[in-house]
Amino acid sequence: MLHDLSSYETGDSTDHAQRSASRAKDLLTEAGDFSSNEISAITQAISAHSAKDHIDGPVAELLKDADVLQHYLYNPSLKDGREMNARLKALFAELGLFER
Repeated sequence: MLHDLSSYETGDSTDHAQRSASRAKDLLTEAGDFSSNEISAITQAISAHSAKDHIDGPVAELLKDADVLQHYLYNPSLKDGREMNARLKALFAELGLFER
């Protein structure tokens, strides 16, 4: 949920990956339960999650896959996006699944 936090808070998805990463950093730091390395990995993944066609680190790739699956399951109108569709097909193939 942190990856789309700024969209939820403001209703504006413009540059939401960067804005959500900044907001997540503040929240995770304030919580006091995360190391600086953990916060860095999480916020880097959030910053990169919209770039579905670019390969980033393992945490970012996991978040991108989770984001694509969430859109597939809960936002049927977004299934036609080219980047999402290609990534979703690749994810299904990697997991040995098929699109229904």
